[in-house]
Amino acid sequence: QWVDKLNYRLIATLINIIINKFNINKTNLSPTNLYEYFINIFDCIPLNKDEKIHLINDLKSIWSNIEINNNDLIWLSPINPDQITWAWKYLEKNNKLGYFPIPPVLPVERYQYICSSIDLIGFFNGKDSKILFLLKMKKTWSQKKHRDKNKIKKPYHLPLSKDSHNKLRHLGEIFNKSQSDVLEFIINKVYDEYNKDNEGKDRF
Repeated sequence: QWVDKLNYRLIATLINIIINKFNINKTNLSPTNLYEYFINIFDCIPLNKDEKIHLINDLKSIWSNIEINNNDLIWLSPINPDQITWAWKYLEKNNKLGYFPIPPVLPVERYQYICSSIDLIGFFNGKDSKILFLLKMKKTWSQKKHRDKNKIKKPYHLPLSKDSHNKLRHLGEIFNKSQSDVLEFIINKVYDEYNKDNEGKDRF
């Protein structure tokens, strides 16, 4: 009764724990919804009734501990689709995505699966491994936000002589770039040549 049918994070976490703990062949089950798949997985566990009751109580205790330590995922927002997409790809790239028999459709489902994957890092690899992984993940996300912020270009009006404007336009045609891109390239190149020493360090 404590297993909420709509809590994909909870159910996905339990499914992955059971499959790994009892080495259940997950390909033999055809899921219709996540909760029903969990029930089918639980029925496949080779334990008697009393042992299963003991197991479900252990799983309930494990989930309670996960809920208590939920603050480390506050920085992930279920209403930020860009962040959710990035987090999913980050976990996938690092081979940290859990097994999800029913792929996510809505961003909030994907968010819960992401949280479940991080929960499983802590369960299988220990709390310290989860903390270190999250530190690196958050740092990578911050760096991405910083890079994306720097890519946003603000409009500036720079008065140029007719001759300079014609030369700029001509350079754009040569490099197949916009005039603003050509200007940025020239500014960065001259700045680095003037401000960097032979070792690439700032002179000023």
